[in-house]
Amino acid sequence: AAGSSGGGGGLATMAGLGGTNEFLDNILPCLRDPQPIVRVCAADALAECLKILMERQRGSMTAPLCTLYANMMEGLEYHGSGDGQGAGNAVDDNNNAPNSNRDSSSVAVSAATNAHGSLLTASEMIEHSKRFILPRFDELTKAILQFTTHH
Repeated sequence: AAGSSGGGGGLATMAGLGGTNEFLDNILPCLRDPQPIVRVCAADALAECLKILMERQRGSMTAPLCTLYANMMEGLEYHGSGDGQGAGNAVDDNNNAPNSNRDSSSVAVSAATNAHGSLLTASEMIEHSKRFILPRFDELTKAILQFTTHH
């Protein structure tokens, strides 16, 4: 199967849900895809997966939800200083070279792409994992609101 790896364990492995490992491991890069339609479709797929998993595994979903949440928050980090530091690192999972020479506009696009993927993820987590997200809601809203004060 495409995307199989020999170790490291994914979101599903941490929750003991071996059958969904490939999906959960592979959805995260899709949420950071340069094409908006791919991000939206990935979020739709994530929504359906979360819906099923929350119905079946309510008690054992903390580890994969924490991983998903951490990934989401990483994408919401605001890099508004204009120096490009840090923002490029968030897209290295999308096959971009860590030290590639990208201008500030491509870094801004990458940051916007990551933020969009994270906002889509946030929406689905709020909808389908309310008990998990509630104690983290303040942190999440602060991360989201920073984009309203920085243009």
